[in-house]
Amino acid sequence: MAQIIRNSKSETSAKQLDLEKRKLSTEKRTISPEKQNQLNSMLLGAAESGKTKRVERLLKVGADVNSKNKFGQTPLMHAARKGHAKTCALLLEHNASIEANDDEGWTALMHASVKGHTETCKLLLEHGADLDARTEAEMTALMWTAWKGHTETCVLLLKKGASVEAKNNDGETALMIAKTNDKEETAAFLRSMEWLADITGNAFMEPFGDCTCQ
Repeated sequence: MAQIIRNSKSETSAKQLDLEKRKLSTEKRTISPEKQNQLNSMLLGAAESGKTKRVERLLKVGADVNSKNKFGQTPLMHAARKGHAKTCALLLEHNASIEANDDEGWTALMHASVKGHTETCKLLLEHGADLDARTEAEMTALMWTAWKGHTETCVLLLKKGASVEAKNNDGETALMIAKTNDKEETAAFLRSMEWLADITGNAFMEPFGDCTCQ
């Protein structure tokens, strides 16, 4: 008799759990536009702040991983620009679009590059980020990195195949951009890479291969 009672309680608990799961699933499917906008806004803020656990909770209750703010920026772009690699990894696990563009054509890789977040750039590249993507001004991730003088990030991008000879709408290469903005160290490095490209056709060779950005 006791066994029958225990089995009955177990079956009841299982049914209750199933009902709760169905209720949650139904609630997620019937989120109002206002609630959806609120969740998306909260997700963008959490991603920018690097609050990975909060990001995960918001995604579970229906926030759109590829939602955009008024500038066309996604949660992945927000996290990338702030260098929150763990948050970026979680968003990518939930199918965040790595090639999404904001209203000016920036990708998540560009947002990470312009701030010199080398590890975040590495993560994005491992997930297939396009090195050759361009903004409306024909700027690449390497050019944005050179603009701010982030030499270590330049090394990574070049090792992964970025073109040191690419030009923007003004006919400027990454080297020219670095020189114009007085980023002397970065300019010196890029100058040596252009020289290698000229004589070998390969813009990245040893001895730079032992860089920590492997």
